[in-house]
Amino acid sequence: MDLKGKVLGLSEAVERYVHDGALISFGGFSATQCPMAAVHEIIRRRIKNLHVVAASNGQAVDELIGGGCVEGIEIAYGGNGRFASTCIRFRRAAERGEIKVEDYSNYQMTLRF
Repeated sequence: MDLKGKVLGLSEAVERYVHDGALISFGGFSATQCPMAAVHEIIRRRIKNLHVVAASNGQAVDELIGGGCVEGIEIAYGGNGRFASTCIRFRRAAERGEIKVEDYSNYQMTLRF
């Protein structure tokens, strides 16, 4: 199988596939294995109105919200484990009604994925 032309650098992949209003999902759990380079590229490009779906994510989601990139989120847990039980930007945006939040259990999110 020829993969030439199918492999992209991160910057090009974000430019090509992540646009204002896109639905995106991240792996990782809490503060581990989050794709932070992709998150920083999305913030750097000032992509807005994203709808994020994440089972249990912390730092990645928190930074996207802090960067003004997120309009809505479907999530089971938004925290950084023992480091911060609830992500500060996520909590603030949810309390102020700046983002739409759909709350699920970890079991429900697993079934959804």
